[in-house]
Amino acid sequence: MVTCDPNPTDDGFLARALAGDQAALEVIWLRNLPAVEAILRLRVGPALRAHESLRDLTQSIFREMVDQTHAFAPDGNEAAFRNWLLTLATRKVLHRAEYWAAQKRDQAREAQALSQDQARGLLDQYSTLMTPSRVAMAREEVARIESAFDLLSEDERQVLIRSRFIGSSLAEIAREDGVSEGTIRSRLHRALARLSTSLAED
Repeated sequence: MVTCDPNPTDDGFLARALAGDQAALEVIWLRNLPAVEAILRLRVGPALRAHESLRDLTQSIFREMVDQTHAFAPDGNEAAFRNWLLTLATRKVLHRAEYWAAQKRDQAREAQALSQDQARGLLDQYSTLMTPSRVAMAREEVARIESAFDLLSEDERQVLIRSRFIGSSLAEIAREDGVSEGTIRSRLHRALARLSTSLAED
């Protein structure tokens, strides 16, 4: 059971976690869990939600984090660890989506019930996509954002997740995608505009 402060102001917990301290690793996980859950709910899309429980995906990512912590550079800070973890979560979703696409199964979409705490945590993350005036602490707002996100193209979803959640710069995204920074900037602006329009029409 973790008894330490889950919101420390330095990177002491990360150093301890990388040294094998399971309690410290759990603190790091809990601190980043809202961001992981937000990426999962936005990235899975309707098709994957029909097959995968978000709880199972979250637990699977936690296990991978524990198993692969040794791969993280020991001199990295917690911001870098967060980016590494969120990238791991994104790759997990892509892997599972590819798996189910290959299976060609058609199942009904699962309802993902939210507690108030989960809704607050998700909205904290989703607020990076919206103006402050549009952020409301309610389950309905979470559902509205997710539905609007589902309407975006794959490229638009990717640029929002990478720039707003993982924290990649436009230059980094452009380099990884092999396109110009201007292309990524236009893609991001278009994605934000479409998201805003969808939310306004809802």
